[in-house]
Amino acid sequence: TDWSGIDGILSICPYYNKPSQEGLYQHFKAIAQVSPLPIVLYNVPGRTGINMKPETTCRIARDFPNVVAIKEASGSLEQVDEIIKNKPDNFDVISGDDALTFSMVASGAAGVISVIGNALPKAFSRMIRLEFRGEYEPARKIHHAFTELYSLLFVDGNPAGVKALLNDMGFIENELRLPLVPTRIGTSHLSDEIFSKRGSDVVNGRMMELLTTIRLVLFPTLPHLNPNLLFKICQKKEESFMKSRL
Repeated sequence: TDWSGIDGILSICPYYNKPSQEGLYQHFKAIAQVSPLPIVLYNVPGRTGINMKPETTCRIARDFPNVVAIKEASGSLEQVDEIIKNKPDNFDVISGDDALTFSMVASGAAGVISVIGNALPKAFSRMIRLEFRGEYEPARKIHHAFTELYSLLFVDGNPAGVKALLNDMGFIENELRLPLVPTRIGTSHLSDEIFSKRGSDVVNGRMMELLTTIRLVLFPTLPHLNPNLLFKICQKKEESFMKSRL
């Protein structure tokens, strides 16, 4: 096998047959014993149907030095804490869930393998760097700015959402292989979100969060764009969008 140009392996838990924890350990043992490259485990029970428990993860990490990290996407912060508390020093926990990344890094995770970072790398990576420096309040503001987008990107499956967003930003064609099909969640959905919540969100402060998300998506090079001006721009975009539907 030609391994040139490959720095490591991301190895997902076996899916469909739902092995025991011992079965998971033996599976990754077999991979670790023959792999010429560092291995990052990938635990994502929502896709595989099986959750690798913290004690199994830490057992693998202790027994095989070439298993260097886990992309943890169980959705459980309690599980993340257990791994971080008991792991060996040379083993990293990496977030596999954008929406939990802020909390995971605050708990000691080493970073993230991100979906949203493909479209908005500057802002999302800034959040991580701020946390590493202990500047949690500005990092939290970036995290909250992405709250609406975290959910929207997964409405029709991943990577359909982020590809639609990248298409809206003019970077790629919105094409996927079956069984995934293209979705359009970008600027139009985000605008709809603002206008449908216009009344109540102005009162409770959510409008600013939504406007910030729109600004990050539509105007990433204008970080200090006035919210009032942005709202007027969004109104114009909504008018154009509605005319295009007639």
